[in-house]
Amino acid sequence: MPEGYGEAPFVFKRAGKYYFVYSNGWASSSTQVYAIGDRPMGPFTYAGKVMEHAASVTQHGSVVQFKGKWYVLYHTSELSNGNTFRRSVCIDELTFDANGRIKTVTPSKSGPAPATSAK
Repeated sequence: MPEGYGEAPFVFKRAGKYYFVYSNGWASSSTQVYAIGDRPMGPFTYAGKVMEHAASVTQHGSVVQFKGKWYVLYHTSELSNGNTFRRSVCIDELTFDANGRIKTVTPSKSGPAPATSAK
């Protein structure tokens, strides 16, 4: 398993590389992180954070491409009045740098702009 693996694996392919997204644990600072590999079953090399910590004791998520843009889906417990087992689904746009590295997402309360055009 890649460095810091906790749970909740998700793999997607982009530009010939496989991205292994996972939770790095259950601490108050845990988040989704990722590793990159050339094959869907690895080996994978740790590459960094997908996103900053979202308000929840766990950080599970997935990544999708829609109308030419990439999005990270995750959950928070911000609306649960202190009950960390009640979670709300969130989505934010995911972008990559010129080397294919994920630019770390800061969780938002507004989400991404509507997708209006197909590419």
